[in-house]
Amino acid sequence: ELVGELALTGTLRGVPGAISSATEAIRAGRRIIVAKENAAEVGLIHGEGCLIADHLQSVCAFLEGKHDLDRPLSADFTPEPLADDLSDVIGQEQGKRGLELTAAGGHNLLLIGPPGTGKTMLAQSIADSLGMKLFIWNIKSTTKAQDGLYVYDTVQRLYDSQFGAEGVDDIKKYIHLGKLGEAFSEDQQSVLLIDEIDKADLEFPNDLLWELDRMEFYIPETGETVRTKKRPIVIITSNAEKELPDAFLRRCIFHYIAFPDPDMMRQII
Repeated sequence: ELVGELALTGTLRGVPGAISSATEAIRAGRRIIVAKENAAEVGLIHGEGCLIADHLQSVCAFLEGKHDLDRPLSADFTPEPLADDLSDVIGQEQGKRGLELTAAGGHNLLLIGPPGTGKTMLAQSIADSLGMKLFIWNIKSTTKAQDGLYVYDTVQRLYDSQFGAEGVDDIKKYIHLGKLGEAFSEDQQSVLLIDEIDKADLEFPNDLLWELDRMEFYIPETGETVRTKKRPIVIITSNAEKELPDAFLRRCIFHYIAFPDPDMMRQII
């Protein structure tokens, strides 16, 4: 199994979430090759079946038995304590652990579970704990990926041009960033919650792959590229009403939140 981005020159580049792919491959008894840029990340799992490469030629030579690939150096991870240890969140130990890994490693966290199990609350908790601004993108059945990036208000521009308003030629005035665009534009790191992603159509998650991988998007109307200044902590929730595409799932740390049993409910109350 090979995980990485292949450049036209044959160079293998690192990709977000390589540690998730490596963990799953090793658990299933498969060997996996990851880009050298991800070596420090996958070294945290101490997997014997994990190899690293920096070029496709090295991978081909390895598969032909002509070349050996290095293993990533094993490393230990000790997360720094949060300003608030999330002690007010009861009964979500694995969920809180997922939040710590997401915040420390720059991964996307996918929380799946029935409505009312506290998925949105966890996102609010990590934002409060780290003193970060929280951007909430509430997804509906009609939501498109473009809505989270920006909206070009052509109607307002036409209205202004008809009534002789100033600055009609300045298209930037009519570009309004969506929640994802706002999070990218923040000078300080923030938390981005994409809430109930399964409400949108089936292609919606795939339409966000580039933006979530590269943390940038292009605005053709102005010729500008919006790049994240500080990568936001991305938390995505789903009520499991629809299956999400495999390509999207491979880019996320996954955690399922079950509805609390009676004993847990009593502790919460």
